[in-house]
Amino acid sequence: MSYGEKRQKQKFKVKFTVYYPSGKQWTEERETYAYSEIGVRETIEWLKGSKEIYFWHIKGTGIYGGPEVYPDGQCLGDR
Repeated sequence: MSYGEKRQKQKFKVKFTVYYPSGKQWTEERETYAYSEIGVRETIEWLKGSKEIYFWHIKGTGIYGGPEVYPDGQCLGDR
């Protein structure tokens, strides 16, 4: 993808573990829409706050949603 190109968000499956300061941990698998794997990481880190997060895998499903737009980098998941 080049700069200034219209892009469409893809559905990603992501599995991650959140490590809490108390020593507890929580493993979760969810689906989220983003332009790339970096956008998925940004989205999950924002949702879970400032906790330590380990990503097991991030897989693109090939399912796209929404209209094609010019990403501006100002919204969550735009990278």
